[in-house]
Amino acid sequence: MPVEEEVMSGEAVAEEVRRRPSPKLKGTRIIGNIMSPVVPEEDWDVLK
Repeated sequence: MPVEEEVMSGEAVAEEVRRRPSPKLKGTRIIGNIMSPVVPEEDWDVLK
């Protein structure tokens, strides 16, 4: 998400915001393909 710039006295000021993941996620690994659905499309009841 882009950081919104604040305008002060005609001058654009953008502070660099460093965001970090939650410490609870430390040691988490992604296994497998995260882009493909877990369930095949044939099993989706919504499309019927």
